Amino acid sequence: GCKNIVQMDGTREGIVGNTTVRIVNPEAPDEKPKAYAFDRAYWSHDGYITDPERPGYFIPDSPSSKYVSQDMLWKDLGDVVLNSAMTGFSCTLFAYGQSGAGKSYSVVGYNPNVGIIPNCMEALFKLV
Repeated sequence: GCKNIVQMDGTREGIVGNTTVRIVNPEAPDEKPKAYAFDRAYWSHDGYITDPERPGYFIPDSPSSKYVSQDMLWKDLGDVVLNSAMTGFSCTLFAYGQSGAGKSYSVVGYNPNVGIIPNCMEALFKLV
């Protein structure tokens, strides 16, 4: 069967998500995992429940959950980028990762868990 070999940990004040991604060698699980540092890395694999106030929308299942909701992602990245763009800065968000890692989910999402682009369009049209 399938086994999750990705671990995320490490935090930095003022951001959501994690800063360290560890990859476990599935053929040598007792070996020290390879570690990669990022400014931000977001977990959307598990650790969520459906929000009772917004049917179908996912939220962290506990205060200690690694799960980052689309709202949390927008507040951490999208809002900052949009505000910077509106003040004249050229801005880019770069989603990088393995196939199936959640790049499209974070950028586009699906209803009602919409991603950065739909959130950006909604916020942009509220501004203009």
